[in-house]
Amino acid sequence: MDHPRALELAEREIGRARGSLDLRFDLWEVRAAARGDGIALEGRTTSSKALDLLREALGASAVPARDGIRLLPREGTAAWVVSAPVAGLHDRPDFHSPLVTQAILGERLTLLDDDGADWLPVRVEDGYVGFAHRGTLAEARQDRRTDREPSPLIRIETRRALIHAVPSETSLPVREAVFGSILLSRARRGGWTGVELPDGAVGWVRNEECAPTDGSKGKPAPRRIVETARIFLGVPYLWGGTSTFGIDCSGLVQRVFGAWGIRLPRDADLQCRVAAPLREGARRREGDLLFFGGDRVTHVAVSLGGAQLIHASGWVRVQSLRPDSPSYRKDLRESYRGAGRIPGLDA
Repeated sequence: MDHPRALELAEREIGRARGSLDLRFDLWEVRAAARGDGIALEGRTTSSKALDLLREALGASAVPARDGIRLLPREGTAAWVVSAPVAGLHDRPDFHSPLVTQAILGERLTLLDDDGADWLPVRVEDGYVGFAHRGTLAEARQDRRTDREPSPLIRIETRRALIHAVPSETSLPVREAVFGSILLSRARRGGWTGVELPDGAVGWVRNEECAPTDGSKGKPAPRRIVETARIFLGVPYLWGGTSTFGIDCSGLVQRVFGAWGIRLPRDADLQCRVAAPLREGARRREGDLLFFGGDRVTHVAVSLGGAQLIHASGWVRVQSLRPDSPSYRKDLRESYRGAGRIPGLDA
């Protein structure tokens, strides 16, 4: 087989193997390159299935190629923690590439590979994969959550919170934390909680801005879900965003329910699958999820009961499915696909 033809066939089969994946959950960095008088396969992936498909297809096509593709463990090899207020996960190791999702201060990530580069392929807790810049992460220390008991984790409960160098409003901030950020509590002094950050830095946050993550809040009533969603009102829409700096529709839903210990998938179509469908005509209550789209679900909102909803569209806002409402959204009414109820809420 001539050299250009072999390269063309290899690139075609690489594309086909890539197309078999849900790239939200698998890394696929595979390429074919001319090396001397032959073809070399290079790169890495977390999908053994797609890699087998590629190798079988190339074998059947009699494409001569040296195979240097590395299969990475799907579950990764090490735990890292977000040390920046927000860490963006991109679909390529480049700040200019599309944002896939985000992780926030204190959230754990699984490292899939480390070749010493500035960008690391990681998996977040909801299964998404992407590239995070090394400067936004810190290696998880084994004793971070267990030494010097009691050392409970706390969660930021306000839209944003400044972490101060000392317990004083006039002290310089050492970092900013968004709603949902996880920190390690180390001390109490007056109206302040001393915290340790993932990179070992220490600071102080006001007591009213944080709460323990020990589950003491119990099961949330539907109205609590709505109250939490309202914290995000006015936050700008950001594709791939999951924080109060910027958020998308499913990121809002995931973050709101996550604040109450209910883990939901990242995207609207996946959230629709885990929600218990409401029968047609059933009364929608606060905290139900409303789904929208054409051939598939592409948008999600939190019901405020009846026709009102809160969602991220342009920014996080309250709108309505009722034509006589001043906040009516005709396009949403026309693309409405149904409602679902997430298990785990109080009746």
